[in-house]
This record gives sequence, C-alpha cells and structure tokens, in this order.
Amino acid sequence: MSGELTAFFGMMLCGAVCGMAYDFFRGIHLQLKKYDIIVMMTDVIYWSFATAAIMWSLWYFNTGSIRAYEITGLIIGAVLYFFTVGRFVYGFFGTTVKNFVRFIRFICKILLTLWGFLYKILVVPVRTFFEKINNLRI
Repeated sequence: MSGELTAFFGMMLCGAVCGMAYDFFRGIHLQLKKYDIIVMMTDVIYWSFATAAIMWSLWYFNTGSIRAYEITGLIIGAVLYFFTVGRFVYGFFGTTVKNFVRFIRFICKILLTLWGFLYKILVVPVRTFFEKINNLRI
C-alpha cells in the first residue's frame, strides 16, 4: 500500500511541476505573442518537457506501469497547483519574462546606437570622401 501512495503523491508532484512549467511558458507567450514562431517553439518545448517528466515519473515511482491512481494523482496535482499557488507563480513568471525582455531590448538599443554612432564616425566620412573623388572631372 505504501508503494501506491508514494506513486500517487509522486504523480501529484509531477502534475504540479508540469503546471509550473506551463505557467512559465504562458508568461513567455504573454510577452512574445506576436511572434508566432516563438509561440510554436515554446509549445513544442513544453510538451516535450511534460512528456519526459511524466514518463520519468511513471518509471521512477512505479517502474513504468500506468495505473488509474497515477493519472488521478497527476490531474489532482495540476488542479491543486492551479487553484492554490498557480496565480502567484504565473504573475512572478510573467513579471520576470517582461523584465528580461525589457533588458534585452535595452541592451540591443545600446548596441545598435553604438553601431550607428560608429557607422557615422567611420563609414560616412570615408564614403563621402570617395564620392567626392568620383565626382571630380579630370
């Protein structure tokens, strides 16, 4: 009986972990929803992770056999996660992803500004010089 309880609670934990991963990717979707390719890639990554986590949990807790109480534990774990701490974790992931995207945009803006500045200093005078030379009539 203790083996079944271990498997049941282990699958509940797996359901909660899969719910947390879902919230993480949902936070990414919230910030990058206009980029369809990123949404598709993160969906594939999530489902690959969820499948691997569930298969590993089934193997680890009950040597790979699938029982109804394990599926029930998985569903209960996910539901308990979503109705207890899921809202807070989703808010945390959403804020974290939003701040990360802002940081990356800021770094890109700095790099592009620096690149544009160097372009104006180095390339524009040289190009102007060669254009003047080409326009001279001999």
